[in-house]
Amino acid sequence: MKHDFTDYKQCVKNSSCGKVNVKSMTISDFRDWLDKSSMQKINELTPIPYLADIVWRRTKRDKYTFDYKTEFDQPSAITCNLLTLKTCKTGIPDGTTQTTIIIQHLYSALKSCKGYGGAAQRHSSS
Repeated sequence: MKHDFTDYKQCVKNSSCGKVNVKSMTISDFRDWLDKSSMQKINELTPIPYLADIVWRRTKRDKYTFDYKTEFDQPSAITCNLLTLKTCKTGIPDGTTQTTIIIQHLYSALKSCKGYGGAAQRHSSS
């Protein structure tokens, strides 16, 4: 029996009493975000939260911090802000969609091909 992503989506939806919606992502759903982290904040961070040590993490919408724990029985979470002060004041800019990046790469590749301009001119004149 062959299964596809549509079957998987339906299986997840059925197993959660319809409370979960599985989104089929397209290439335009992915973004290329600029790094707005503060190296000074990262270097001064004590203790350094290595990903391998984090057992619990919470982020909140419209907040520029995240909370984390390094032990399951840790009574309170550690709050961390790694963004630059300017980014916290002005907000995080939208990332470039992957579709835009692909188009830019294709355009650059076509431009670098030998005879690109001539081929375009010949095609438009016929």
